[in-house]
Amino acid sequence: MIKASIAFSDTDKFWDAVVIGAGPAGSTIARLLSLSSRTVLLVDRADFPRDKVCGCCINDIAAGVLSKIGLEDLLSQQNAIPFSQLIVCESGIKARLQLPTGFALSRSKFDAALIRAAIASGVSFLPRVTARVQPSDESERLVKIQNTSDRNEVRAKLVIVADGLDGMSLSELPEFSTVAKENSKFGAGVVLSYADTFYEEGRIYMACSNHGYVGLVRIEDNKLDIAVALNRDFSRQSGSPALASAAILESAGLPVPAGFLTEHWTGTNTLTRCRLSLSGERLFLIGDACGYTEPFTGEGMSWALLAAAHMAPLADAAIEHWKPELAPLWRRQYLQLIGKKQNVSAVVAACLKRGGLRRLCLLALSAVPEIARPIVDSIAARKMQADLTIPDGSNIFVHSRNEHAVKN
Repeated sequence: MIKASIAFSDTDKFWDAVVIGAGPAGSTIARLLSLSSRTVLLVDRADFPRDKVCGCCINDIAAGVLSKIGLEDLLSQQNAIPFSQLIVCESGIKARLQLPTGFALSRSKFDAALIRAAIASGVSFLPRVTARVQPSDESERLVKIQNTSDRNEVRAKLVIVADGLDGMSLSELPEFSTVAKENSKFGAGVVLSYADTFYEEGRIYMACSNHGYVGLVRIEDNKLDIAVALNRDFSRQSGSPALASAAILESAGLPVPAGFLTEHWTGTNTLTRCRLSLSGERLFLIGDACGYTEPFTGEGMSWALLAAAHMAPLADAAIEHWKPELAPLWRRQYLQLIGKKQNVSAVVAACLKRGGLRRLCLLALSAVPEIARPIVDSIAARKMQADLTIPDGSNIFVHSRNEHAVKN
């Protein structure tokens, strides 16, 4: 368990930044700001390490961001498993697609490693607390935090919300409500100990149907991560997400792993949704808190890390001297950086939903896998991403607090 690095009673100081949510986006932006000599409080409602519904795929783009922000050894230190192939199956059709090399790593290990890196940089970390952002005044944002026995008010020059799909930190600010896409799927998942040899290391397996899709990948410690996106009606009719997912695997000709139906599954809210606003007075949103589009092969993690890397210089400027134009500037930057990538994933997800088109595409891909190369590269290839270039003048990509460059 990762222990708090600050006492709850010591949070009532005036912080440069408060970051709500310690997933990849939150812990990364917290670390980068701390490396710029900012005082940062990182809070989360969960204990860490903790499992999370996720495909556990860190694609080539995400690995590139980690390298650029001084965490190039993080994946190897956590025994992440390289992968380079996606196998998509449906009703006897099997397409094998080559991917830019990515890594499979459980969210319990990945998130915990990022939090430890943030703490090592000087971030104050406080788990097991809920947070509610309050209206702003001209000089600060107020956040109310609460654990099982105490309450406190935390003041900051900037608040960054990174509490994901189900986060409640903005519940008192209706202008930041979310809108779910009609008939959007929900997510569910489980991690299994897996001694069988069918699902091999180095490959992502995906089973498709009209009712959803099931992704499987081998992760560290001889485990198998399963993440699914399902239609709610089909899940109800099947009796559970596990039974619905097993039916999809069987219809695709893939075996149902041992423990699939008996282990405890966790679920998510509606996957595809958007946020009415992405920023406000002394307030930026990042990661899944901004909204979400059904993923394909690790895009969610790359979106989170990319956004954190690009937010850092803007957040640093906001802490130094807040200007009202910084709020719409972050929205524009985010939409330009992440919006285009989410559009590609949305197109892929739309194709997966259309039975005739999906099967036609799979037949074509099974015969000529290379026709998928432009789409795969646009989603996951580091070499295709001009946005991996770090904004000029940033002082965030350093290895210790004593090695930071001159600010803008």
